[in-house]
Amino acid sequence: MLANVPEVFRGGERLGSVLFHLANGYVEAFIFYLLVVRLPLRRDRRNIYRNLEPLIARVVGEAISLMATLNRAAGFDSHRENTLANVQETCSRIGPQTPTNMLIASASPTAHAPMLDAINYHMDRARRVNREILDLSAFVASEVICLVNDIESQGYFRAFEFVYPLFKADQLNKSDLSFLCRHIFDYLLIVDRLDAYRRDFLPAPSPRPTYLISGSMRESDEVPLRHFSAPERGGDGNGMPTRPGEEHRASRAVKV
Repeated sequence: MLANVPEVFRGGERLGSVLFHLANGYVEAFIFYLLVVRLPLRRDRRNIYRNLEPLIARVVGEAISLMATLNRAAGFDSHRENTLANVQETCSRIGPQTPTNMLIASASPTAHAPMLDAINYHMDRARRVNREILDLSAFVASEVICLVNDIESQGYFRAFEFVYPLFKADQLNKSDLSFLCRHIFDYLLIVDRLDAYRRDFLPAPSPRPTYLISGSMRESDEVPLRHFSAPERGGDGNGMPTRPGEEHRASRAVKV
């Protein structure tokens, strides 16, 4: 493989053989790492980041929905700008029992949820999405994880968790929500930074598949899961769909 040349110094042949095998082993190890570790990891991260974008979009959506609920209850436009002065004004015009546009499903006659119950609903939804993101923490940038943790620890969640049990026990003596306005504004600041990361670094959301018809007036001639549909002939079978391979097994049993 190598040219037959005399040794330049004593023991050079053995040293050259050792170095050759070391270089060979290094190349083999690098190829193994590239094929078995690095490329699959890159693919997994690409897949995760494609799924991370809609998760962060849901976090942002929950913050927008929270402010829409607060603003509507205070008599303002639901998409009012979230300046500190506006958030303070909104919170000063609503109280713990202020009715919202959220309906209580179990109530008869129909009743609207009070403000603190509506805030608790938005907080629970936001926390569920936060947990989904934190479950991916091994693959997600530390900046994202830090921001999600900040939502949990620096937003309004902790302050709200302290007052909500008092509200449910009728022991909360507050006429408005001014005591929460700065906590809510901090929450909006953190979510805004998370949204900036999403827009700057994550791939754009995938377009809606063209074969889906909800939200449009298009017709479709497709028959989903046709393979599992029961044959339309009277008096034959029990009308239940056949599992893959079930028909083949049944016919084979008859032959035996």
